[in-house]
Amino acid sequence: MPTPASGQISMSDVNAETNLTQSMSNFFSSSLIGGAGGLMYHNLAMASGNTLTAKAAIYDPYVAGAGGTSANLLLSNWYNYSQTPYGIMTFSLTNNNLENNIDVTIYLRDPTGPTDYQIGNPVPVIFNLNANSGTASYPDYDTGIAMNTTNFTAGIYQIVFDISAIYVGPPPPPGGGVLGNSTSASDTDNVGAGTARVTTNPPNFDATSPITGTALVRGNITGSAGIHINKRTTFDIIFN
Repeated sequence: MPTPASGQISMSDVNAETNLTQSMSNFFSSSLIGGAGGLMYHNLAMASGNTLTAKAAIYDPYVAGAGGTSANLLLSNWYNYSQTPYGIMTFSLTNNNLENNIDVTIYLRDPTGPTDYQIGNPVPVIFNLNANSGTASYPDYDTGIAMNTTNFTAGIYQIVFDISAIYVGPPPPPGGGVLGNSTSASDTDNVGAGTARVTTNPPNFDATSPITGTALVRGNITGSAGIHINKRTTFDIIFN
């Protein structure tokens, strides 16, 4: 259960949510940890007024000076915190192709399962990109998928895609296809453990050869190619 959003808050409230020893230093230093036991950066409405991201509320005060000071480490900064929030990510999808509408389905994958969870809040969605429609942006998108070790057994995830083309150009199909595509990604907050992202460009495809279950965005955690579940990801995919 998340900590209180306002009013009285105690160290035991934070302890109950995080399972961390009741110490302000322990609470705030969790922002340096990667995985299920670290600060969940997916929390975007924390502190007094519920207006700060987890980074601004917890990481920034802690690293101010050498590990923060008692004056920086305010218990009120832990308002409205959940240790198992829904995953939040920021992304853009660009369709520069003149002949194909493109449908994109996005999943978060437990790579040790593997199990794929289709994103969408409150219901799964398919992102529809009309031919030559340019860029569609999705800042702070709520995936509706809980970032916990029930869904992600090793505390890591990958971002996986199904991508299909619907030919709308002059006959006959499938035309020249969707070629020379690109993927870029980064850690949204760029702090703490596990900021590296590894990407794969979408292969060439057309209306007869979709992309299925392909992990285009991953991390570099040894042996898993995963991203820590407490970390947010920003990615951009361009179709040409």
